Amino acid sequence: MRAKEGIFKFASYTAILFTAATVISSTLQLLQGNPYDTNVHLLLRLVVCMIAVGFVYIFKKIHLNNIYLETLLQYVLSMASLFSLLFVTGFFVELSKNAYRDIFLNYTVIFLLVASVMIFLHKRKNK
Repeated sequence: MRAKEGIFKFASYTAILFTAATVISSTLQLLQGNPYDTNVHLLLRLVVCMIAVGFVYIFKKIHLNNIYLETLLQYVLSMASLFSLLFVTGFFVELSKNAYRDIFLNYTVIFLLVASVMIFLHKRKNK
């Protein structure tokens, strides 16, 4: 039963993150005059969201003594996974010349926001 709950939570968090990322990205693209998004880009965004949520789940099971070190390690490993995803994707589709910069900036901003909330909640819980 716990496995089903875990899968449901993973899918729910991924769907929420994917929806938010898609709405924000689509709004920005429309404001920039780009009225469409490619299917490949949408699927890659889903994989990015799954990687992000997956690393949150993995690091819920791994507890280091220092929450900041744990967060930094999570960021470095997840970013390495995202760069690897881009590298492999580059063999199949043409990437924009700024693909690595874009994923770095977009993921870092979201990660900092989510990590800040998670650290705050962790500190608050442990008081």
